[in-house]
Order: sequence, then C-alpha cells, then structure tokens
Amino acid sequence: DLVQDTMVKAFLRWSWLQRFGRPGAWCHRVLTNACRDWRRRRRTERRYLARQRVGDLILDAPSMEFMAFWEAVRHLPGRPADVVALFYAGDRSVSEIASILAVPEGTVRSDLTRARQALAKELGL
Repeated sequence: DLVQDTMVKAFLRWSWLQRFGRPGAWCHRVLTNACRDWRRRRRTERRYLARQRVGDLILDAPSMEFMAFWEAVRHLPGRPADVVALFYAGDRSVSEIASILAVPEGTVRSDLTRARQALAKELGL
C-alpha cells in the first residue's frame, strides 16, 4: 500500500518531479518516510492499547455485536454500505443522505431496506 501511495504521489507531481536528475531518489525518500510514519503510528497504537488493558479486557472496547455489524456492512456493495454508514453512524436522515449521494430519496429508502435484509441474513437475525 505504501509503495502504491508513493507511486500515486509521483504520478500526480510528475511535471515537477521530472525536472530532477533522479526522480527515483525522490520516490525512495517519500517511501522511506511513509514507512517510518506507518511504524510510528503502529508503535503509538500498541502503546495506547497496552495502557487500556485491564487483565485480558480492553476498556471502552466495542462489543462483538457492534464489530460484527460493521464487518457485515463492509461486505455490502458501495452505495448501500454508504447509506447504512450515513444513516446509523452519521445519524443522517433519508433526505440528507439523498442530498449527499445525489440520488432520489426513494433510492436511499430501497438501498436501506435491501441493506437491512442483507445484514439480517449475514448476521443470522
């Protein structure tokens, strides 16, 4: 992922980057910095989680049902997943979601209904 992100950055800046004698060196530096940042974030995350542990439990951890629900949402196709996320996590109304996604309100309602059916089936409800 980091290599791909670096290549995208190089592509977007190519008109500026091609003036350098060795654009690959720039890419190498950007990738090196991205790797360091990634490792730093992982280390910080591990330290934070270690401070939150009480025995084998993690304080303020989401419930298994919550995690299962959002994992199931990730398996939905694009727009229905967006509709579910905006409706439940974003606390948006059907009309607001329709405006955000630039689709009719009926489409949002039908996407929400189909998504609820798919989620109920996947979660065994």
